[in-house]
Amino acid sequence: MRHPAGQAFVERVIARGSADVVTAFSGGLNGLREATDALLHIMGRYGETIDRRAAYSADYQRYLSERQVVAPEIVRAQR
Repeated sequence: MRHPAGQAFVERVIARGSADVVTAFSGGLNGLREATDALLHIMGRYGETIDRRAAYSADYQRYLSERQVVAPEIVRAQR
């Protein structure tokens, strides 16, 4: 969605069970990061993940290498 969702829409999505995670921020304002951090915390891996990233560990370096191999594809709908 290109615009922030209205409160009524957010409440409806939650009531329908159509969302696993609802963030306070949109994607352009680090909403995805907020959701990812929450999921890592729920999985009990937040501290470990941040520590490995901060230490620039071998695991984190491997992750970065693998991530760079993926070429994103942007598909835009006709207007």
